[in-house]
Amino acid sequence: IKNGANKCLKLFLVFIPTLILYPFFLVHACSCPTNEEPEVALAKSTIVFVGQVKSKKIQPLKKNEFEIKFQVTKKIKGFEEVPGNTVLIYTPIDFEYCGYKFGVGLDYLVYGEGNPAHFKTSTCSRTNILEKSQTEIQKLQKAVGTKK
Repeated sequence: IKNGANKCLKLFLVFIPTLILYPFFLVHACSCPTNEEPEVALAKSTIVFVGQVKSKKIQPLKKNEFEIKFQVTKKIKGFEEVPGNTVLIYTPIDFEYCGYKFGVGLDYLVYGEGNPAHFKTSTCSRTNILEKSQTEIQKLQKAVGTKK
């Protein structure tokens, strides 16, 4: 009986802490649909541009988002209601919520959704560092040019 009681006690000591700590080990993971072709992503996006990150800060009203300030160098889509060459884009702070990790001073091809008051992007969009996007930019410009 003593061995059986020891085994039960050991099981209990392992099992109970596991039950208590289990919720802390659950991790929300970013899950994106299949990557779309550039022309499809262009059609679904509200704004598409090439720009350089000028600043990155926590969004004042939503502490779970970064506010990224871009200096736009190439307008591809969606600038009818956007004055000037500065655009604010919001993205979740955490990667597990598909937040895009922008670097200040770097250039990007950005696909955004929303409206001029709150454009947003994520790792689920085709947003990418500029040096990896040259061929894609050509496709986008061709697609936009054929619509006019």
